[in-house]
Amino acid sequence: CGLRISEALNLTVGDVHFEDGFFLLRNTKTSLDRLIPLDDNLRVRFMVYSEQMGFLRKDEYFFPSPDGSRYSLATMDTTFRDILFRAGIPYRGKGKGPRLHDLRHTFCCHNIQKWAEAGLPIHSNLLILSRYIGHTSISATQYYLRLTAQAFPHIRDICEKNLGGMYVPFAIEIEEAYNG
Repeated sequence: CGLRISEALNLTVGDVHFEDGFFLLRNTKTSLDRLIPLDDNLRVRFMVYSEQMGFLRKDEYFFPSPDGSRYSLATMDTTFRDILFRAGIPYRGKGKGPRLHDLRHTFCCHNIQKWAEAGLPIHSNLLILSRYIGHTSISATQYYLRLTAQAFPHIRDICEKNLGGMYVPFAIEIEEAYNG
């Protein structure tokens, strides 16, 4: 879903509305609540998971630690590194990743890739994606254009054409700031 890990960890049972097809994010990084639609696949997975968990109260964490409290971010990072190790994927150290937050980046990049390949208007969809993932400005989300160009070089041409020349100067500016 492109969530920040803290947003997923803060979900309570009462925030997930299977029948209406959404969940509510509260206490986000930007202090704004967001409604996130549940696609059919995720809705089914959440319903099965909820039944298996046997939740009793709406104020319980949807992804509770074994004692029912909220998992810490450090625990999630450690767990993610353990998963990487078991999968044979090297962790290259702090700041070098892969990081759990990279899954959020992947979500955004894959959306941009799908739009570009489908011939959809990237700029207007980028605004929607920006709001969906909780950014307060589209410029924060445009960072993912650079990530997409690196991962999917054929998308760069589509983005340049679709964004009317806006992409290249922005990508260069971001690349210079990133390499800094």
